Amino acid sequence: MWLYYLSAGMGLVGAFLLFFAVKRFIQTVIFLRSAEQTEGKIVRFIESKNNDRLTMYLPVFDYQPALGKTYRQKAEVASNPPEYKIGEAVTILFMKKSPQNSRLKSFSELWLITAVLLLFGAAFTFAALLIFLAQK
Repeated sequence: MWLYYLSAGMGLVGAFLLFFAVKRFIQTVIFLRSAEQTEGKIVRFIESKNNDRLTMYLPVFDYQPALGKTYRQKAEVASNPPEYKIGEAVTILFMKKSPQNSRLKSFSELWLITAVLLLFGAAFTFAALLIFLAQK
């Protein structure tokens, strides 16, 4: 009987992860369809330690949309080693009506979180299905 509950729990976790993967995918597609593009520059990194005590580097970038105000934004995804160098020119995607809503134009910034949610959601759902079918 406990396998039934394990299967149901894993199925629920998988369904939630898949839901958020689809939600994030749709949000990214909508963002990409209406985003403007400009050049920016990596100005610094925010250093943090992850659970393994490994130093992660979160890029901070400046950009100026269409001769307007200069904005400073931090990326969503940190890495080790750093994905960029300080002073490196990068492509920035931003919303014209709210230029502070921006992202670096890179796979990790646009799709990595979606891919991880999708991968784990599919794994939990598949494992739940296997456990459920093994009980019969």
